[in-house]
Amino acid sequence: ILPSRSLAFQLTRGSQRIATSLASSLASRSSSAFQRIPRHCHLSISSPATTYNPALKMTATSSASCAAASTLASGNPLLQSWSSQPFNMPPFGLIAPVHFRPAFDMAMESHLADLRSIVDEEAESTFDNVIAPYDRAGAQLDKVGSVFGNLCSSKNTDELQKVQSEMSPILSKHNSAAMFLPGLFDKINAVYEKRHDAGLNSEQIRLVERIHLDFTRSGAAFDEATQKEYAELKAELATQQTAFQQNVMKDEETYEMVLKKEDMSGCPD
Repeated sequence: ILPSRSLAFQLTRGSQRIATSLASSLASRSSSAFQRIPRHCHLSISSPATTYNPALKMTATSSASCAAASTLASGNPLLQSWSSQPFNMPPFGLIAPVHFRPAFDMAMESHLADLRSIVDEEAESTFDNVIAPYDRAGAQLDKVGSVFGNLCSSKNTDELQKVQSEMSPILSKHNSAAMFLPGLFDKINAVYEKRHDAGLNSEQIRLVERIHLDFTRSGAAFDEATQKEYAELKAELATQQTAFQQNVMKDEETYEMVLKKEDMSGCPD
């Protein structure tokens, strides 16, 4: 279960997000947005067997880590450019369930790195150095998540369900880690407080207000202990929701509607 995006997010980036097909959604974004691997060479890439810890601090790594990340990207179709594909569609024939965990690991760390770059900005908080980069952050995670959600709701194999069950609490905790990143909400709140005096247009003001509301509703103003408890509750809820979803799909996959000839009366031949 991926974190939902705000209406404001849809207003600025999102005409492609609410398009009626995955094809138009993916094709409308430039291929360069899909090639953020590894723009931040300090990422620590975990293996598929490694438990993801959203609270883990990223540390500087050597050029060998960058090389390892590049190697991982080159062998994983989810982390490669799809610009050579018709309409920038995902290469579904090359994607296997085993590709998702390492792709998600890299995408989540890239997302947190994007957010940390916002927090580390020393200039006064503005729409351009806080809200706009926040709105762009996590393009790689969106890319991987779009394919994953599409396949889980359509193909829905046992292998995909295993990955889905594994990733649901991890993605939920990642969402919490992003929302609770120290200093991020302070910067967003600073822009929110002066939104009417910053020369912003109505769409920009709406975006600021929706992002601020999303953070507030997600517990960004909670104390640290409450944030931790809330994150665990959301992770457990994500696990239970995924299990329920899979049970419903399992129950419905053998459903049949048996029609007799007379039931087709009035239908065209």
